[in-house]
Amino acid sequence: AISLYNPYGIIASLMGPLSVGGRVVLLPQFDTLKVWSYLLGIQINGEYVPRTNLFAGVPDHYDALMKRYTEVFTDRKIKNYVYDTCSSRINLMVNGVQCLDNGLHKEWTKITGHTIALY
Repeated sequence: AISLYNPYGIIASLMGPLSVGGRVVLLPQFDTLKVWSYLLGIQINGEYVPRTNLFAGVPDHYDALMKRYTEVFTDRKIKNYVYDTCSSRINLMVNGVQCLDNGLHKEWTKITGHTIALY
């Protein structure tokens, strides 16, 4: 979910995961619903969803994902499911290019249990 037109994007998003046997999923465009389905391992329209254990994005992506989260995940049980699933399935969430706003960073940690790493 970050630009592959810079060294950080290539190294962190592609080469790092591939060097340890990972699979990289490149979406043609950033779609918050599709990204949430990948993070949670939930199929949409019967589409295969590979196991995701790393997410690399930029602040705008995290912000858009949190907005979609507040729109879609309203029930406490579902919010608990999102937190439990992200904190157990995802090993690393990273932010590239620029620093995250402190409020956004704290809210993301509250939603997913992840402290976003900056590379």
